[in-house]
This record gives sequence, structure tokens and C-alpha cells, in this order.
Amino acid sequence: MATITYDAELMTQQVAAIAVPNSKKFVCANDENGKIMIFSLGTDAVFYLCKEDATGSRRMINLNAALKRNEAKVTAFDVVQNVSDLTLYIVAALETSTSGLGAPLATQTDLLVLKPFKPEDVDMSTLEVDLSGYIMNRAGGAEPKNISAIYMSTSDKGSTYPETVIAYLPLGQVSKSTDLARLNLDLVFTTRGKYPFSVTLESPSEANSLATFVEETGYTSLLVGGASLTYFTAEECVHRNSKGTVISNDKVFSGVQELYISQTPEKVSIFASNSALGVGYAVVSIADLRQGISPTPLIPEGKGGSFSPVITQSSDRLQFVVADSDGALTLLQQDPESCIWATTPLYTPSLNTNLDVQAYAVHINLFNEDSSPMVLEAVLLSSTGWIDVLVNGRGCGVGPPGTPVLSDESGTVTLIIPTADISSFIFNVGNVEGSTLFKSSQDIDPSFKVNEALSQIKTGGDLKAAKLQTGGYLLDGSNASDDDIDSAAKAIAKLHDQRCNLAAQPNGLRTVAKSINHQPGSVRSGKSLGRIICGSNVERIKGAKSIWDWPWDAWEWFTNGIKHIVSWAIEEAEDVLNFIVDIGERILRWTVTTVVEIGKVIAWVFENVLEIAEKIIEWIGFLLDWSDIQDTHKSIVHIVNSGLESGAANLNTIAAKIDQFFVDIESTLKEAIYPDELTQQTASPSLPENPDTDPHKSTLNSTKLNYSKYQVGFARPAFMARPKADRNP
Repeated sequence: MATITYDAELMTQQVAAIAVPNSKKFVCANDENGKIMIFSLGTDAVFYLCKEDATGSRRMINLNAALKRNEAKVTAFDVVQNVSDLTLYIVAALETSTSGLGAPLATQTDLLVLKPFKPEDVDMSTLEVDLSGYIMNRAGGAEPKNISAIYMSTSDKGSTYPETVIAYLPLGQVSKSTDLARLNLDLVFTTRGKYPFSVTLESPSEANSLATFVEETGYTSLLVGGASLTYFTAEECVHRNSKGTVISNDKVFSGVQELYISQTPEKVSIFASNSALGVGYAVVSIADLRQGISPTPLIPEGKGGSFSPVITQSSDRLQFVVADSDGALTLLQQDPESCIWATTPLYTPSLNTNLDVQAYAVHINLFNEDSSPMVLEAVLLSSTGWIDVLVNGRGCGVGPPGTPVLSDESGTVTLIIPTADISSFIFNVGNVEGSTLFKSSQDIDPSFKVNEALSQIKTGGDLKAAKLQTGGYLLDGSNASDDDIDSAAKAIAKLHDQRCNLAAQPNGLRTVAKSINHQPGSVRSGKSLGRIICGSNVERIKGAKSIWDWPWDAWEWFTNGIKHIVSWAIEEAEDVLNFIVDIGERILRWTVTTVVEIGKVIAWVFENVLEIAEKIIEWIGFLLDWSDIQDTHKSIVHIVNSGLESGAANLNTIAAKIDQFFVDIESTLKEAIYPDELTQQTASPSLPENPDTDPHKSTLNSTKLNYSKYQVGFARPAFMARPKADRNP
């Protein structure tokens, strides 16, 4: 049967890319392949589209040029997509400056409404894309001016063009308070049917945003964001002065600035940004919505801004793009299995700039039964959670069901797995449907070398003695006290022991430990806790009256936003470990049941207790010695230059000698007499009879040796993982 070997390293990848340009506004949609594309209004007043091309690289397309309005200044736009058939509806406002002979400079506004089209109708990933033919002709009416915003309603399949509202804001004409009063909006809900009519509802306090969804009855309900989040049922929406029901007063949804909803037949996913530039969300069944919701914080206050969710027919995998306070765009995706969010900065290709990205590089080597490489063979790659990775240089979404992938010309499958810390899902390689190549599938643990190093940490002395590959010690520069170092070592050792316990189970590292004493949202006292293994200021935790069980959905918010820690502890209860942390206003408790969760807690200890997270790769990762590479480069250049100089001076003599060499060798080969054994041998690419026992196997198949080969064969600008809009492979 076929066999599998693999090697992995935690390393810093060099990406030939630059960040997506800062944006004032952006809207996400799905392209013809179900991937995310982003329409944005840049800070340079240019209308952009960020989309993947045929090679999987992200491209920034200038839509001003595509609309033949190169010199125009875009003031507003909106894009709506029909989820059912992906039809796009695009409206944009552009200003151009005009002046005649001797006439003063004037501004002209064009309101461009594009004919509906599907992404598959136009290749919008090329710089030469032309959308000018989709611009609809004006039917008359006054020329619009001073357009500050465009709002479009959602689109249903088969409906007319979505209702579009244009906001006018002539700021230069504002001279008194009555001019500003025009900006106030009454909350009006309009019904459409045989007898359309409008109903004025009672506007909630500080109402600033709204969104709609369809109830089980088929009628539309309304959510209004303001000082709180208010819900108007479809029934209430047809009764004048209805007040609605406040479904959340939580701080996460306080002072709502932007509000979006994605929907499946049973559930709605609510995303909102608040006045403190934080972003939170809630997923709730439509039937339970009136009972109230408990939102989960996601983007810490002060670090979020504008955002746009990816609306798909399936909301199993939540995704959205968020801009920080500086306008930089980041993709967030939630794994539906673990509920943990992953963050991926959005890049576009660059031939002049490199960015550093931390990732696991995994080289999986496939061998046929005769030990020859399994060249261009399809295998099934799966993972314990959903994640976007690179497989032999191409973006690929991988999850529990598995995704077919091809080995390369040397029988290798190379994975690049972005990670913000040391944690990683467990991967698996097995047979595709109908194949019997492998007797059984094999698990792939990208972090096995990292955990081999962590297994050596038992005491604070072990941490102090740990040396870096670049010289010096791991704890050089750390401000951690001896007590903190001892507690950190105990936490690492206990968490690693828990990992070993999971590995010993029938499902190996795929095992999920069972926790019977943790329920997100529930509250307990410190007296009810199990045994405290280690921590800092643990007496405060033991004496606490309220400790909140917290979901892993909020881990992204916790690690990126909470830096002031009062106390922390590792608790052992019912053979399950729990991580407890006091953030001042509340004490939170996470249960640690998987290898990914174990890795994330260990990473938190390195960053927040020992303050050495940036040294992990220097300690146990793969480092390229650039000084050696540069010396080798200089030597090669010298050899080549010397050879060229010598060759140029003796070109005629060398050519004659080469010709005579081939004449002589041809004559020698014809006259030679060979043993029978030699003449019966055939050339073969086969490796040693058993690759598992080959003494050179570990070196030949190592990630370190194959890294340069991978870069030459597959790396290209902006190679980062390609986000998928749907979780199905």
C-alpha cells in the first residue's frame, strides 16, 4: 500500500505583497467562484474592486477606469448582491470639474446606475475590464448634486432594481441650525402590495441604523440600532407608533453605528459596530429573537470601524471584512466547529515590497507501494476545523468533510497554514472517493515540533535555560518575576500533559475532551472551582462571587483587546482544564478541550505572562540564516562573472574542444563492452526500497531542505489564503 511521511516547521513566510489601500467605505460580495470580492471607496476618492484573478492572487482594479471616468472623484457608492443568483446592482456618484474658456471652475455630478449583471458575465479581475457599456442612460430629471451617500435595499430574485435612496449634504451651504435639521430622519416603514401605504413607527432612542430580515411567515421584520437594539415584528410594522421591543441593552450593542443581518431559514446573524469602534455579533433563532439576545464581542473597542459581512445562503461559516481606525482591511472567519475566529490581513501583489506572515509550512511526501513518488495523484485533505490554507501554492478551503488536492511532480503536497500563534488544527490525508491507495488515512500535526520543544518545559528553571537559535536566552528582556516564570512553566507543563492525554484517546489529537461543568453564560463562585494548578493572584479568583463561563467565540476579542490582567489561573475540574482570567470588571472562564484551545492558552501565557511571544520562532521555529545566503549569493555571482570573462576571451578555443569531446565520447561508447548485468538495468526514479527506513529520509524530506524548492516552484506575489464564501469544498 501507499505510504505517507511529513515534516513541518513554524516559520515566518515572506509575502511579496502590500496591504489593501485604506478605504472610506467598502462592501463585500461573492465572485463567480464563491470567493470574496470587495468594492471600496479609497481615501484617494477612487472606486476600487479587490478581486482574485485566475492565479489566485488578489488584484486592485480601478473601477473609475473601468467606467471610463478616470478623472472623476467618487463621492459615494453602494453595491447590493442577490444571494440566490449572485446578480450585482451597482450605483455610484462621481464628481468631475469642468471649466470653459474664461469660465470659473465648476463641479458636475454624475449618478451612474449600472445594469444588473452577474460576476460570471464579466471578468473583473483584469486591468482592462470595461464596464462602461453597463451604464444606464438617464431618463431625464434634474441633475443630482452634492451626493454624500447612497443606500440600496436588499434584492430578491426576480424583483425590479432595488430601491435606492440618495442623501444630499450641501455642507458648503450650511449657515444655520435649520439647515442641519434636514439631516434628521423619521422612522418610516413602507409596505408594498396591491395597496401600498406608509406607517410611522416610534423611533428608538438615538436611532442611527436599521436592517431587515424575513420571518417564517414571509413578512419582513425590522431591527433598529441606537442606544440599544430594538426589534419590530412584521405585525408591529403595520401599526402606527409601534414601539418595538428592546432585545439588547448590552454594551456590545450600545450606540450602534452600523448594523447588518445575514439570514438562514432558521437563524439570523446580527453584526453591529458601536460608538466606541467595537464590533460584536449574535446568532439567534428567529423564534427566540423577541426573548432577547446576548451579543458576543469580537473586535475590541477602539480597533474596529466600518465593516461588511459576507452574505451567503449558508451562514454556518460567518465571515466579514473590517477596517480598523486607520482604514486597513482584515478578513475575519469563524470556524463553525470550534467557534474560534481567525484573522487574515488582506494583501494585494507587489514586486517591490515584502510582508512577514507567520505560518506553519508542512511538506507531505506520498510514496507508491514500490516506494516511488506518487506524482500528480489526488488525495483527500481534511482538517478538524475550517481554515483557508495554501496547497502547493494555490488557495484552498479545508474542513472536516475534506477537499481533494493533487500532489506535485515530486509526489509532495506542501501546505502553508497561516497562524497568529502556535496553535493549529489537525489535518488528515486519505483516499478520495473511489480510491484505495491508502490502507488508512494519516493525521498530520503541523505543530508537532513546537510541542516536542514544549514538552521539555517542566519548571521555571527550564524556561530560564532555554536558548534561542540566534544566541542569547529565551527570557532575555522579559520583565516576568520568578513567581510568574514558575507559574508559566507549570501552566505549560499541565496544558502539554492534557494534550498528551488527548493524543492517547482512540481519536488521537482529534479528540475533544468532555466538560460537564462549563456552560457559556452561566455564573459560579470561586468556592465552586476545582483544583487551582497555578496562576497569579489566585486568591482573588478563589474568593470571587461571580465567575462567568465564556465562549471561545470571544477569544479573538479577549486576546486583541484586553491587556490589563488582574489575575489568572489554570483550574483542573473533572479531568478537564479551565483557563480563568480576571480582567477587572469581570472574571472569565474558558474550558480547554481541544489541541487548538490548548495551543491558544499556551500562546497567551507566552505573550502576557512571559512577554516573549515574538521570540517563539527564534526559539523553536525555522529561521533562514540570511548572512549565509548572502555569502553564497556573492560566491555564485563571482564564479559566474569569472567564467563569463574567461569564456569570452577563449570562446573559439573552447568551442573546438567541446566539439572534439563529443566526437571522442561517441567513439568510446560504441567500442565499449558492458557486463550483462549492467545492460539489463533500467533507469528509475525510485527511492530506496522502504522510505520509512531510509537513513537519509528525514533530511531529504525535511521542510528546511524543501523550503527553497517550494518558493521557486509555487510562491508568487500575494500568496495568502483565498477566502471562500461558502464552507462547502
